[in-house]
Amino acid sequence: MGFFSVKDKFDDLRHSYTPGDKLLNGAKLLGAVVANTAIGAGKVGKVVAEEYVKAGDKYREKHGK
Repeated sequence: MGFFSVKDKFDDLRHSYTPGDKLLNGAKLLGAVVANTAIGAGKVGKVVAEEYVKAGDKYREKHGK
């Protein structure tokens, strides 16, 4: 899954005129930031898990378990 465009959400917020539009676009920007954080954490977690499995495989090969 790819990251969401924070720039587009920020531009929408910047060009909002009414308080309702500012609130809505601010919430969308916050949602994009939170979603990107979760996506990034998931990608890092995947890499860490893959390396952990590789290290376990190497250990089992070396120690015959």
